[in-house]
Amino acid sequence: MMRLSIFVAIAIFLGEGKLARAAQNDPAATIRQQYTDWLRAYEQKDLAGTMEIFAPDVISTFPGVADSDVNAMRQSYEKSFATIGPSRKWKPIDLEIGASGDLAYTLADWQLFEVAADGAANVGLTNRSIDVLKRHGTNWKIIRSFTIQKDGREVKSSCDMTLPKVSPDAFRNGAREVWQTLMRWRDSYNGRDLAGTLAPYDSSINGMYAGNQLDTFASLRESYTRSFAATDRQRSIDFKPEEILASGNLAFVRDHWTSTIRTPAGESRRQSRGIEIWHRNDKGEWKLLHYLSYLVCNYTANEPSIVAEGIISTPQDEFGGSLSPDRKTIYFDRSVPPHYLYTMWESHLIGDKWQRPELLPFSGQYRDSDPVLSPDGSKLLFVSDRPVDGQDRHHYEIWMCEREGDRWSEPKNLGPVINTHSQYFASMASNGNLYFTATVGEDDSEIDVFASKFVDGKYTTPVNLGPQINGKGIVNIEAFVSPDEKFLLIGPFGRPDSVGSSDIYVSYNQNGKWSAPMPVSAINTPAREYSPRLTPDGKRLIFTSERGMATEKHGNPWTMAEFETKSRSLWNGLGNIYSVSIEVLPKPPPE
Repeated sequence: MMRLSIFVAIAIFLGEGKLARAAQNDPAATIRQQYTDWLRAYEQKDLAGTMEIFAPDVISTFPGVADSDVNAMRQSYEKSFATIGPSRKWKPIDLEIGASGDLAYTLADWQLFEVAADGAANVGLTNRSIDVLKRHGTNWKIIRSFTIQKDGREVKSSCDMTLPKVSPDAFRNGAREVWQTLMRWRDSYNGRDLAGTLAPYDSSINGMYAGNQLDTFASLRESYTRSFAATDRQRSIDFKPEEILASGNLAFVRDHWTSTIRTPAGESRRQSRGIEIWHRNDKGEWKLLHYLSYLVCNYTANEPSIVAEGIISTPQDEFGGSLSPDRKTIYFDRSVPPHYLYTMWESHLIGDKWQRPELLPFSGQYRDSDPVLSPDGSKLLFVSDRPVDGQDRHHYEIWMCEREGDRWSEPKNLGPVINTHSQYFASMASNGNLYFTATVGEDDSEIDVFASKFVDGKYTTPVNLGPQINGKGIVNIEAFVSPDEKFLLIGPFGRPDSVGSSDIYVSYNQNGKWSAPMPVSAINTPAREYSPRLTPDGKRLIFTSERGMATEKHGNPWTMAEFETKSRSLWNGLGNIYSVSIEVLPKPPPE
């Protein structure tokens, strides 16, 4: 970020000419002093001094809440000043100031410090803000303040929020030129024109979408290049202006937009809102210098998202997806279609990026399937057709590894009490109780769900969960129990209300009895959905889907080029791992 010292000469940078004219020649110094006065007034809980910097028509924006006017802002400060507790002070980091004509802006990361009695100061919050100021005599007043979270706090969204909008016909002169530039950007973006999309950006641009990393010209170019090259999805954007103010060679834009993504799995829409700072260069071109934006509404809030696209979910066949308690390691399967070989993999999260997966050291020789962690992450369950005591039993049995420092122990077979015929999936509750799926007899095609209690360090004789869960002709391949044993996620074949060959269902434990499985209709498709898990915090469901070219509606016959391209893509009909909010689960039936 450019420092304040650079922006003392902002008028020259924006083509304003010489910095003469006595009282008006250094708006940056004036504005900086006003912020210093504001900080002092805030620390002293001086309400009148705190409000002095704001114009009567000020509007303050923060994600997840309605815009605040001057009265709402005054009430907020009154409430804050009346609070008893550690003293609080704000500190701006890298305060950047720009001015032209009657408009100015500031950009800063603001940190809130709470000062204890012993003088120790702790950072409570970090926000990034853009303030837009208007000349008021020899001083400046904040007319718009736009703030987003910068420290990883959750950004609240609401589809009930009504946002202001104006007709573009109301824009004149510089404001109209900026709007026309923004519309050219939209057309270039929707047309996958990389050069046209990048054209309005200043080379020194920086911006931030709440919850994401800082955007630069290089990162934006990389993102657009990757997006435009994708053949399995189409993105488009439609803008609604809220306000454009321009003075001299500086312009301020408030707007919101709807982005639509179309894939073989369907269509999703998100509405975002932003503030932008534009400047006109020596050639008379308007360039985007800074922006802040945030998600207002995800119209498809429960839309499944692919886990680590291109790294974990790839054109290969993946399924599973069990996260460690710290959410920094994931275990999953890759198979060789049609399931001649199953292999187990792990990937580690460094920063915000999943790393290239590695084959688990004890997997790769036999068919090892469905790794599932215990709730505390100390045990790893899976099924395998590997030999037991040197004997090849020609079926799957349940195995377990235990955490030993930074590695896993050698797999241990769970023994004859659990492994009777053929076992296909296992999961563990917090108390150690085991839930698994198995055939009810040798060479039987029916697969049922069983439970075994963990008592005095041993597993008791498994109990069939009964006809509410199991039934003739129903093949319950997977059964994942919630840590508290309140519900069971099942991946069956053959249920009469299934929409695909395999769907995901949920059954609730109601006073010790399991309810009839209910389909998770929000995620089930004509493709196979299977291999359910929960994230460690219980807020999201992880599952596998084979949605793609095999089940998507295709209005015309496939061309050779289309078929070859799609069959090599993520949408080739092999398994990918998805994540979705736990809110997609149907509510428990009345007891």
